[in-house]
Amino acid sequence: MQVVRHADARAFLERAERWLEASDMENALVLTSARNARVDESRYPKPVYWATVEDGGRIVGCAVRTPPYRLGVTALNDTAIAAVIVNVAQVYATLSGVSGPEPTVDVLAAAWCRTRGGTARVSSRHRLYSLRVLIPPARRPQGALRAATEADAALVRSWGEAFVKEARAEGMTADFFTQLLRARTAYLWDDEEPRCLAASIRRTPRASAIGVLFTPTAWRGRGYGTAAVAALSGVLFGGGSSSCYLYAHPENAAVSRIVGGIGYQRVQDQSDIDFG
Repeated sequence: MQVVRHADARAFLERAERWLEASDMENALVLTSARNARVDESRYPKPVYWATVEDGGRIVGCAVRTPPYRLGVTALNDTAIAAVIVNVAQVYATLSGVSGPEPTVDVLAAAWCRTRGGTARVSSRHRLYSLRVLIPPARRPQGALRAATEADAALVRSWGEAFVKEARAEGMTADFFTQLLRARTAYLWDDEEPRCLAASIRRTPRASAIGVLFTPTAWRGRGYGTAAVAALSGVLFGGGSSSCYLYAHPENAAVSRIVGGIGYQRVQDQSDIDFG
């Protein structure tokens, strides 16, 4: 088992992009981080970490870090985890944490703390759901999905901030929701007035991610969330995506019910773990 470090995001993607794309939903964290850094890696403090884990010249996993953020990993077996820990420790004396699929991150975090000291704390957990065949909602409310416009800017920011607080979504600021609006990836279910906010936040060549779903308390239980996710999934399929995916907290029964009823299926659980 060999850990191969690459000079920058461009070199990393030249080696690993095709492998990551083969499971683009599961590998979205690493794939998106690398593509963002390929545009402008200079904004991250050095050293930045790009590595493929290879067995006999065949990629079996990846690990990346754009400081000050956590180490991001794909699924790794125990042998690969041990190799990554040794290699990462040659670059960083400490880490802020690790993000990726379970149980990989749990094993890696425990091993890092055992060999390097410190403690590990789960900051957040997410369940990845994917959709390939959309099932129309059994109950469709009045109204329709529409793209949010500049006239909705204040509402999108307000509901976006409420979503972040409720979902404990890291990295999403009010400005982030303004960017979604301008990119025309924020949508509202409108029934005489807006009832629900949904947004697509990420896209790979084959898959699109729905990363925001928020219905104000007064409008919950009326089917708006289910209708919005179903309609937005249809929009994304119509735009060329062969699958859609989204994340939710594993204990969020409401989201599980919404997405399960229209055909989304569980893929894997993921965690963000902080080191202290």
